[in-house]
Amino acid sequence: MRLLRSRASNGPRHWPRQRAAAPILAAMLTARVRARAALEGGMSLESAPITLREAFAFVSGHHRHHHRPQGAIAAVQAIADGETVGVAIIGRPVARMLSDGFTAELIRLCTDGTRNAPSFLHGRARQLARALGYRWLITYTLPEEGGGSMRAGGWTCEGIAGGGTWSRAERPRVDTHPTQEKLRWRSAL
Repeated sequence: MRLLRSRASNGPRHWPRQRAAAPILAAMLTARVRARAALEGGMSLESAPITLREAFAFVSGHHRHHHRPQGAIAAVQAIADGETVGVAIIGRPVARMLSDGFTAELIRLCTDGTRNAPSFLHGRARQLARALGYRWLITYTLPEEGGGSMRAGGWTCEGIAGGGTWSRAERPRVDTHPTQEKLRWRSAL
């Protein structure tokens, strides 16, 4: 396997393995796994594959404080009664020191408010990252978001991380996202 080197990284990247995992992912996601917990009215959640373009469009229409991400590796959707009720998007870690080739980041998790959808998508994101060969999955939440579904799903809070602006004097940018410190969560796969 040829190792790829990212322009913004310090070490080798092992991304060609995701091509080898594509048949596994397709089989796992097209099986439409039913959620164990039924929703109100007997409705249950199913997972299915979704293109990155469709996932980005869902995030653009439903996320309360972020725009769509710039890039990603894979995405999965939650379906209830034939409609998409949420998406989880996985990508490389934004923090370059965490981009070691074994860690993936849950970049966006967005739902329309359907009960149990966030917990369901956390589980599916973990399965997706594991199928791609990653050992760790990380994500960030705002302190006011609580993190109940994260703790219930077995995620560990690593404490306060990041925050601030991406704008610099030599590279000015307009911040349209929350700039306060965030909580970093980690899950072993």
